[in-house]
Amino acid sequence: MTNKFPGFLRLPSLTYFVPIMEVVWLEAKGNYTLVHLENDREVLTAKTLGVWQH
Repeated sequence: MTNKFPGFLRLPSLTYFVPIMEVVWLEAKGNYTLVHLENDREVLTAKTLGVWQH
C-alpha cells in the first residue's frame, strides 16, 4: 500500500489521516487490524496486519 503522506497512517475506515506518532500498536484480529491510538482510542480496519508491514 503506497502512502502519499509520509509520517501519517492512512486508515481507510476514517475520513482523515492519523499521524504515525499517535499509533501505539497494531493488533491482528483475523482478517482485520485493530489500531490502538493514543488516549485509548481504537480503530478497526478491514486490512490484515500483513498489509501494514510494507
